[in-house]
Amino acid sequence: MDGFGMIALVALMPIITLQILGFLFKLKTRKEGVD
Repeated sequence: MDGFGMIALVALMPIITLQILGFLFKLKTRKEGVD
């Protein structure tokens, strides 16, 4: 179970990172007033 958890974490890492980056990018563009 521990090994599976590590594999799942590694597999989800890039997806979570992309979502966070996309969210920050949206906030940044909104703050600058760019549509």
